[in-house]
This record gives sequence, structure tokens and C-alpha cells, in this order.
Amino acid sequence: MLVALDSRHCGLYVACLLPYMALPFCPLFSFILAFLLLLACGRELDGLCRIALGVGIILSGSILYASRMYFHWEGDDFIRYFATYRTLLNGDIMQVFSLYKLECALGFWYVVLIALFGELEPASVLFWTIFPAGVLFYIWLEKYAMSELKQSEKSLCLALSLLFFDFYIASEYTRQFFASLVILYALYARTTLGKLFAIALATLFHTSTLLIAPLLFALRHYPRATLAISFAVVVLAGLAFPQILALYNSGALPRELPLFDKLGFYALGFGEFMPNAIELGLVIMVAGLFLLPTNDPIKKRWFFFVVWFVMMYFALHLVIGGIAHRFTILFTTILLGFLLFVGLRRLGIAAVCFGGGALLYKLKTMLFGKEHIYLFDSYGIYGEWFYYIFKEL
Repeated sequence: MLVALDSRHCGLYVACLLPYMALPFCPLFSFILAFLLLLACGRELDGLCRIALGVGIILSGSILYASRMYFHWEGDDFIRYFATYRTLLNGDIMQVFSLYKLECALGFWYVVLIALFGELEPASVLFWTIFPAGVLFYIWLEKYAMSELKQSEKSLCLALSLLFFDFYIASEYTRQFFASLVILYALYARTTLGKLFAIALATLFHTSTLLIAPLLFALRHYPRATLAISFAVVVLAGLAFPQILALYNSGALPRELPLFDKLGFYALGFGEFMPNAIELGLVIMVAGLFLLPTNDPIKKRWFFFVVWFVMMYFALHLVIGGIAHRFTILFTTILLGFLLFVGLRRLGIAAVCFGGGALLYKLKTMLFGKEHIYLFDSYGIYGEWFYYIFKEL
């Protein structure tokens, strides 16, 4: 019996190395294979196998989405981020503060990249933007989010969490994406000093932290009051938003202060955004799953978090769609898969089937859908060994 057990585990260890063997030749195959192993063999995988597959997904996913099109439309924030990177190549670190003022953390990350690698091509800068974001999210999952789960549940949780983790948005709304990730660490920090440090770091990525983080902490202690006040403020802001923009354009509002400086984007008319049907359906699905009666303590712990974000997601469209999209990045592009798992985890095989269907749909969109326009631009779907590195060199 012991020999059979060892043989099975050895087979799983070998299987978990297969995505890494495929990675140099075809990151897409590596990406899909790692997900299939998590979904098909999840209950049999130990911690080492799960970590190997999780890191493999983040690595291959980062390579895939670093191959996306860039500089193809003015709304892509990477145009401005890469311009910042190019400016910092001259070695003047103080440019970090003149370019983004308080939001200097991403600029300092570019300084680190320049010190380590010198001048990089756009696809390489994209990779070193997406990959750290994926690693930060995965560490949070392992250390905090999955700490109370059974070993047999963790692989499915990881699969769904990474399946809906938006690698593309990490490369476009980079500062707010990193700020949202650091806010997660602030929420789980055990000491006051740790919370303050995380909030300060998140603010250095994006000053929207000053608005979002206090509300999330208030939601923990005063959930119903926070929900009521948030809804009332959003409705009032929606009614008054045209007047707020008029005051901004007239110079009556201080344009250089944190949060007020974000209004310029909307004053120029760039804030219109309509969610796609898939995102809208998934948000409604999460809301429905969490509204079902349950004795699950993990689901109860996340209940008001979900209700608040779903409420803000829809209510902020009364203001403007772009604000709704950016304000809820933590919910729609980072935590969506994890929250789907929490809602589905008591449904057994149905949760696995949902994950399988979502994986097939993702593969279809990457190859034949809208994402085909954006992906595989810097290099093709497959090629020579480490072709995506050699092309950059």
C-alpha cells in the first residue's frame, strides 16, 4: 500500500513538472495544462504540487499577457507608464516625484528594473509588471485566504482564483491594481503598524486607497452603517457629478490634491465604460451565491464585503461607468474567482464543472475571441525554445 501511495505521488510530481517543460516552447499550452491538473487532480495534490502549478500559471500567464498589443489606442495606460520608464532611463531618480508626485511606487519599481536589467523592450516591461502582481496575489491566497480551507479544497480554490485573475488589467491599470493588492494585505495585517504600513504603501501606488481602505475597514466593524452611508453618498455624487466636473474645469476645486487630481480624466470625457455581459453575469452570480442561506463561516465572513462591492458596482454607474469600473477593481479583476469559489465550495462536483467550463471559455476567447486581438502580438502562440526571450534580446 505504501509503495502504491508513493508511486501515485511520484506520478503527480512528474505531472506537475509538465507545464514547466512546455513553458519554453508554448506558454499557452503550459497555462492550460496547469489549470487542467489543478481541476482534475485537485483532491490528490499536496502543497508542493499546488504551489508548483500555481507559480507555473502565474509565470505562463504573465508571459502570455506581456505579449499583448501596446500603443494601439490612447486609452491604454501602459502608453504613459512606458513613457515614465523611458524618462527614468536617464538615471534621474527624482523624476519619479515630478512625474506622479505622491503616487511614486510604480516609478521606483521601474528604477529597480533599470538597475537590474538596463533598457528593456515594452513586452519585457509588461512581463515585469504583471508577474509581481500575480505573485503578490498568490502569496496572499496561500498565507491568508486559504489558511482555513481543507487541503482537498485548496487546489480548486487556487484554480478558480487564478482563472478569473485579470492579468490584462494588471498591465493596464497598474497603479490601482497594485494598490488594491496591497490593501488586501492591510486588511489581514495583525498589527496596527502593519496595517498603516500597507495602507501607506498602497497610497504610494494610487491615492484612491485613501477612500477605499477606510471604507473596507469600517465595513468590518460597522457593516450595515457603512452600506447605508456608502449608498447615500454615491447617489448624491451621481446627482451632483456634472456640477463637480464643472467646478473642476472652472478651477474652483484644487486640482493637485489627492483624489481631486483624478477628475481631469473624466473632465476630458474619457470616463465612459460599459461592462461586458460576462462580467455583469459573474457579478450577479457572486451576489446570488452569497445571498443563499448558509452556515459556512468563510462565506459569512465575506458576505458584507460582497454586498458592498456589488452595491458600489451598480450604484457608481449612476455617477459614471469608468468610476464604477476602477473603484471595484479589487472585486471584479482580483478577487472574483476566489469569491466564486467561496460561493460554490459546498456544491462539490458542480464547482469543478464550473471551473472546467470557465477554462474552456477562456481558451476560446484567448484564441478566437476579443483577446486574440490583444494577445500574441510580440510573439506567436508557439515557437522555438525560449523564443519569447530571444525575440526580446
